[in-house]
Amino acid sequence: FKIMNVIYLPVEVSTREALPKAMLATKLASKNNKVFVFEDTFFDRNGWPFPGIYIGKNCFKQEVPPDLKYYTNMKKNGINVWYLDEEGGIYPGNDKKIWTKYLDMRCPYNILSSDDKILAWGNWQSRHYVQKGTKASVCISGSPNFDILQSKYNESFKDFDLKITDGLKDFILINTRFALANNLNGED
Repeated sequence: FKIMNVIYLPVEVSTREALPKAMLATKLASKNNKVFVFEDTFFDRNGWPFPGIYIGKNCFKQEVPPDLKYYTNMKKNGINVWYLDEEGGIYPGNDKKIWTKYLDMRCPYNILSSDDKILAWGNWQSRHYVQKGTKASVCISGSPNFDILQSKYNESFKDFDLKITDGLKDFILINTRFALANNLNGED
């Protein structure tokens, strides 16, 4: 068989991302892609072995202004970035102006090149980046962190869920890390 692409899937926080990234990696590998699931700084420290596609956001180690060192190195090594912000779907409040500020702060849409992509959670985000005039193409992809919640996976995760919850039922799992409200450095 022919390998179509090399795909890099960084994992920043394993307790939050390992399972969804493993599911995504399995799906991508089933399409004859070579997939690396790795701790998000591994290839920054050890070099990029093959040109390919990086699906994530950790090539920009800080928000505004983003640090371009890692992104620039990836581009020199033939890596195209498909920017996916796993934490980028829901923002506080109900003011769309504030939401757009979060989008602009988290995604360096004006830095990404024409061979990169922005993977948006939905129509609203997609329209925002297109209206901003990004050179990167914009696709609606959703988020692997929420894809595992689809009912078609209920039976597959039944035993796993019972083990993790110790058999508890009728509870609500909130998929967040509360960084804004529970920041060690305070709200400021």
